Amino acid sequence: MYRFTSEKRLFAWADMTLQDWVKNNAVDYDDFEDMKNDIGDVLPDVTDVKYVMDAFNSFARTARDSDYIKGVFDCANSCGTCGYDAPMTTAVNLMYGAVISTYFGRNIGKYRLLWSECRKA
Repeated sequence: MYRFTSEKRLFAWADMTLQDWVKNNAVDYDDFEDMKNDIGDVLPDVTDVKYVMDAFNSFARTARDSDYIKGVFDCANSCGTCGYDAPMTTAVNLMYGAVISTYFGRNIGKYRLLWSECRKA
């Protein structure tokens, strides 16, 4: 999760994370809209300094080849939040949050279907 080399690998991680979240929590929601509103529950909270640096560097490297990741990277770091302490942690968590939310939104039909199937099981 913290080291990735492409937008494709990052989105694969996002998809796996979202699928696991939907499968593990589908029975707790009577309506998919309620689950959708709780998307914040799936966002990672990266706090370990080593992982923060790995993730930050991965986002920076991937931003060179992906306009989407560059936009996420620039946005998360535009407020001067980037540094070698807690503010970098904030930027990394904002970037992961943007990726998860974007991927979920782009593929909402897939997750709605998965939720429905898990509710039936």
